[in-house]
Amino acid sequence: MKNKIIASLIAGACIAGSSAALADPVKWTLTGVTFNDGGTASGSFVYDAETNGYSDVSITTTTGTIRTGATYPGPVYDFATSEFVGPLTGTPNIGERIFQIYTEPRTDAGGVVEVFDYSSEDNCASADCSSPGSPSRTVVTGTLVGGPVSAPEAIPTLSEWAMILLGLTLAGSAALYIQRRRLEA
Repeated sequence: MKNKIIASLIAGACIAGSSAALADPVKWTLTGVTFNDGGTASGSFVYDAETNGYSDVSITTTTGTIRTGATYPGPVYDFATSEFVGPLTGTPNIGERIFQIYTEPRTDAGGVVEVFDYSSEDNCASADCSSPGSPSRTVVTGTLVGGPVSAPEAIPTLSEWAMILLGLTLAGSAALYIQRRRLEA
């Protein structure tokens, strides 16, 4: 009886310790983003504030009167975090097309943030992409809506201590089983 109580307490500790110690990534979706030339931007990216990492970048712009549309797995410059978004190492090359998103700082809880009207789609005109090149168009309206990442993008896992307790519980259960079998023999 005493062993069952101890095993139950250890199992409860494992369950309690299984909550994630880190913030969950947030999927940010462009909503109602319109450029000054009538073109639009749509799509999303996943941002993990804990690792400052981006994944699943998929942003598409449509053709307007100033420039044609494009698809961006990157480079997208996110001024809320001062990071390039997408599969990019270093700064884009001069002349390379880029979509720059200026927003309020985002939380790891998601929510809605405004895409500022100086967000733009243009070409890099300088080595660090701090100057926009022609043709350039700016955002006139739109938001980023952040919410939880749905499976299979986020996989829940046990914390390190929960895994240790689970291992100890299983080892203790095995030892009890072996001891009972020996006593019965």
